[in-house]
Amino acid sequence: MKAFGRALLCAVGASVLLCAPAWAEEIELQILVDGVPLEQAGKILVTEGRTLAPFRVLFEALGYEVSWDGGLGVSARSPARQVELKIGEAAMTVNGQTQPLDVAPVAVEGRTLIPVRAVAEASDCDVFWDGDDTVLLYHRRAELKSGFQRSYAGLCTDGSYLYNGSVRIAPDGTAEPFPELPQCNDLHYYKGKFYGRMSAGSDSMTLDCWDPQTGETTCLVDWSVSSIGIWEDQLYFNALDLVGEHRGYYRADLDGTNVVRLCREPLKFDPILADGLAFSDRGEVRSLETGETVARLSTGVSGRSDFFSGHAVSGGKYYLAVNAYYSERADLAPRGILIWDYETGEQELLPMEWVLEALAVTENSIFVTAQVRDGHSIYRMGLDGGHPVLLCHIPDRDSYSYINDLTAIGNDLYYTRGGMAEDGSGAWSGWVRVPMSGGPEEFLEE
Repeated sequence: MKAFGRALLCAVGASVLLCAPAWAEEIELQILVDGVPLEQAGKILVTEGRTLAPFRVLFEALGYEVSWDGGLGVSARSPARQVELKIGEAAMTVNGQTQPLDVAPVAVEGRTLIPVRAVAEASDCDVFWDGDDTVLLYHRRAELKSGFQRSYAGLCTDGSYLYNGSVRIAPDGTAEPFPELPQCNDLHYYKGKFYGRMSAGSDSMTLDCWDPQTGETTCLVDWSVSSIGIWEDQLYFNALDLVGEHRGYYRADLDGTNVVRLCREPLKFDPILADGLAFSDRGEVRSLETGETVARLSTGVSGRSDFFSGHAVSGGKYYLAVNAYYSERADLAPRGILIWDYETGEQELLPMEWVLEALAVTENSIFVTAQVRDGHSIYRMGLDGGHPVLLCHIPDRDSYSYINDLTAIGNDLYYTRGGMAEDGSGAWSGWVRVPMSGGPEEFLEE
């Protein structure tokens, strides 16, 4: 990812008519806002290492209404802010506060050009370069807010905090130890209680419930389970038996009674689709209630089997990271991201050049972790898979390492990272946070 050190200007029909300054260079440049190309309505210039582009189309793409005061000033208004700039002044006003600019807006051939990075970042956008000729602007997301209940991949919330078992994260992003909650994984919050595999200092893989009001932990299913889900007052879980007679997924009441196996094919329970559907590693979409297969997903590429790993739901679509392998997972080769519209049934494959491990999706971006020769890389790209930018590179620190549970919350990415030496010793894992705008890992717990 390159540092974006340029700025942009757009025309509003100013009465001033100037030639491009001698110190400015006209360039061919594509600008995308949340993956949508900006309409090219005039020249784009570079001066003093800053990119300048037409005012009106940029602000309108960022959600503003624009106006011109008839002289040298232009302004833009959105529900959240008002931005004012003047030609020739190296400053702008945002909601009444003056901010300096590296270069001043200029007027060229009747159009006003403004600096892009300054305007975009003041409008809550992250800015990236993709090569030398493409600029990517992505709106930031609202920070974690209280008052909602849902589960994330490996994280859950009670409506005020995020939890992962031993750390809780406040809405402002502050992480703090939370020893009251028993050490656990695959954690879910539902109707005032926490459900997960709570080891309580042992190697237990049972399905347990912790009541924060009483501090009591109750074992609900006293045998080894793997992933867990909750849907309409029912518990769903996979048996930790990949090939034996107990293989499959099960349903139980919230108190652990009435355990019923629904299917011999294990399912992924994060996320559960809005109509009670879940997904298997083999590309089957099943009804949680009956175990019936309602759809089969495939990349449509012959010659190798599809292996589905990371998955996420956004905007009525299911996004799945897909790799190819012959008979062993060690033989993985890249396929891409399969997008399934579960209302229309349409499927689309976005080819990728990397073996993908985990995946998260927001309303304007896809995030993936990719296996590379000396570790892993995290990329951000548009919803069409285009213009990937590197957020960070994560070198291996052991002979073997992995990334799981990638999820996008607020303006950060959270995931688990673990590793193990070749001889099986020295196993480690931890929860990690990385900003969506890119940056180094921050270990929250290890």
